[in-house]
Amino acid sequence: TSYRVGGLTWSPDGRFLATGSLNNTVRIWDVTTCQNKEIDDALKAYTCSILCVVWSPCGTFLASGSTNKTVCIWSFDPDTKQGKEVATFNGHIEGVNSVAWSPCGHYLASGSDDETVRIWSFCTKTSQGKELVVLEGHTHWVNSVAWSPCGQFLASGSWTTVRIWSVATSKEVLKFNQRTRVVTSVSWSPCGHFLASGSYDETVRIWSF
Repeated sequence: TSYRVGGLTWSPDGRFLATGSLNNTVRIWDVTTCQNKEIDDALKAYTCSILCVVWSPCGTFLASGSTNKTVCIWSFDPDTKQGKEVATFNGHIEGVNSVAWSPCGHYLASGSDDETVRIWSFCTKTSQGKELVVLEGHTHWVNSVAWSPCGQFLASGSWTTVRIWSVATSKEVLKFNQRTRVVTSVSWSPCGHFLASGSYDETVRIWSF
């Protein structure tokens, strides 16, 4: 693609790579062939730029966030290599910068330029879902969200802060101040006791939790 790639994600089995681009498409690539040939029929996403994509833990769904303020869910059959949109979540009032599946695969979190983090339910059997809660506290756009490995906490990165939320209570339990520049990404360690953050200040910081 000649357009900037907004996000990319590996399927859990490592066979496919999904990319979201500013040319309004989600594409899935078969990396098991030497040519890394793109699968036919790119998944269309209306007339908006795709800012992030992420595979579900089961590997049969993709979630994408875009400038049209929505979170879209796509189904994908690895045998036929066909995909389609199965659900759209509305609620954000600005573009969606980051989406993340919970470890169990039944929930999604999204971070947006509207300064909120939202948690959505999703049933893999019916492809139905709804907004469960809006987490408010950030004072600037939310660039990154990440579930803890245990699924009990959610981290979000914004302007100069990293916040950790309890999923059970929907309350902020901890806030780390970056102090300098915009936090662009957050990621949990596999044990769940550490959180890494990346920033425009050219640093990576590791926080204990």
